[in-house]
Amino acid sequence: MSKLMIILGIIVAAAGAVLGALIYVSPGEMQVRGLTYDVASVLLVGGLGLVDLGGVIAALDKTNGRRI
Repeated sequence: MSKLMIILGIIVAAAGAVLGALIYVSPGEMQVRGLTYDVASVLLVGGLGLVDLGGVIAALDKTNGRRI
């Protein structure tokens, strides 16, 4: 479960970074599609949050000695 959260977090954070770069390169086209820097920042922060939750789940698994 923790590995899944970490992998999903990396994917979402990478999508946020790529979207931020696309918004920087072609802001007009992205704004027409409804994508702004707000969307990129939410994806980036959400992805990092998922990575953090994956680390917390792994730590809890290690301390409890059982799998969730």
